[in-house]
Amino acid sequence: MSEEDVEVQDFEPSNMQNFVNALEQDDLVAAQDAFNTELGNRISDALDAKKIEVAASMYGSADEVTTDIDDSEMDIDVEDEAEDQED
Repeated sequence: MSEEDVEVQDFEPSNMQNFVNALEQDDLVAAQDAFNTELGNRISDALDAKKIEVAASMYGSADEVTTDIDDSEMDIDVEDEAEDQED
């Protein structure tokens, strides 16, 4: 594999890499910030997954949702509404 075959991507260190790097440098404040950020991200992801799971169990998946209303029931008769407003 030559260097031309390798795609170079911008590398952005993860919060855990920042955490380890900060610990290696004895920067406890930066380590705490990186740890808290990573923990917050993981908690947020877990909550989002749980919300989807609960919604799917309550309402079913989007593929399972059907409507029982005919299009004919959705038609609005303007004359009937006008008569109701006059009374």
